[in-house]
Amino acid sequence: MYRRMGFRIAAVVIPALVVVASALYLRNLRVHDRFELTRLSDVIESVGSGEQKHLMLPDGSQVWLNSNSSVGYCENFMSQRIVYLDGGAYFIVNASRERPFTVKARNLTAVATGTQFDVQDYRDSTTSGIVLTEGLLDVSCGKRVYHLDPHMQIRIDNKSEHAVLRDVVEDQLPRWMSQLRFEEIPLEYALHVISKYFGVTIDMSGEALPDGKFTAVFEQDPSLDKVLFTLQNTTPQFNYEIDGNTVRITKK
Repeated sequence: MYRRMGFRIAAVVIPALVVVASALYLRNLRVHDRFELTRLSDVIESVGSGEQKHLMLPDGSQVWLNSNSSVGYCENFMSQRIVYLDGGAYFIVNASRERPFTVKARNLTAVATGTQFDVQDYRDSTTSGIVLTEGLLDVSCGKRVYHLDPHMQIRIDNKSEHAVLRDVVEDQLPRWMSQLRFEEIPLEYALHVISKYFGVTIDMSGEALPDGKFTAVFEQDPSLDKVLFTLQNTTPQFNYEIDGNTVRITKK
């Protein structure tokens, strides 16, 4: 009798465990579908409505994070360059054929070795898309992979996954990220951003940089001289000289 009872209990418990395991599995799938950055990333940066933020990733690649957006990456980023995006961002990727740079958003994935592109994939939008400014880019959605050349745009219907590709003229390229913004960052980091932003070499000739942090917001398309002049007027013991594509930094 006890043996038969044991079989009956097992017959009840095992299906129950299967149901619980299946429920947990489906719940995890739904969590992944919601694309929660807190579960996918170790480092997360976010901006609110009407805000923008410039970020420097561990590999030197740059991100301009647009309004109401978040970006995240894991601590092993240098060995596997994967960025998770919820919203909109502009990327300037440091080239590396050995370590492709991947952006995973809610409805699409972009893979580059070194390029510049704008991604817009907001959770409340019916479409998502990418505009490629420079270089080459592979974009996947569902089971399809699309190859983008410079000055191309891809728009994807988030429900049907139907994609439309078209050429983009110079005037239609994204410009929102051209605002240069520094918020309480060290001078050394500010100079690194300036170097990447303007494509110049910073030569400090062994000069020790002064301590302190730098805060400034510039209008769209600021000149190199204007940015450095502002830095000079707000940072003690800082002087500069522009010589072609080289900026020499000295103490006052």
